[in-house]
Amino acid sequence: GSSHELAALLLTEVICYATLTLGIALWVLLLDKQSAFDSVLKEHILSEAYTAAGYQADQSLLYMANRLATRRTYLQFSSTLMGPILDRRGVEQGGVNSGDQFQLVNNVELNVTNKAGLGLNMGETSVGSIGVADDVALLSPDPHVLCG
Repeated sequence: GSSHELAALLLTEVICYATLTLGIALWVLLLDKQSAFDSVLKEHILSEAYTAAGYQADQSLLYMANRLATRRTYLQFSSTLMGPILDRRGVEQGGVNSGDQFQLVNNVELNVTNKAGLGLNMGETSVGSIGVADDVALLSPDPHVLCG
């Protein structure tokens, strides 16, 4: 997908607006949630997907529920294959849709940071955080705000 490209473009635009238009410095705190994909409960992913779909259960939602419920992981070290391990939490590491599934849950955190007074006001738009999968950039013209 192009999510990472859009996030990079938004970050670039916010930095340019701060420095060139407003003439101020913008502080950016880059965060990476460790083992993020393993940290979310599949029930939260399904709940947020159901909400995002307008409270309509269709075949894709049922497929996702079944896939997350019956997912198995295999590990390989050198020439030894281990598994299957029944995964009870999280989304598939490296799965095509994993970033999008994680983002459904992570959007709640991004909305909180955008409403918490972080960020830069750009006319009618305020940007306090930018996120792609488990990577988040918090933005503020005041570095002390990012510490609290």
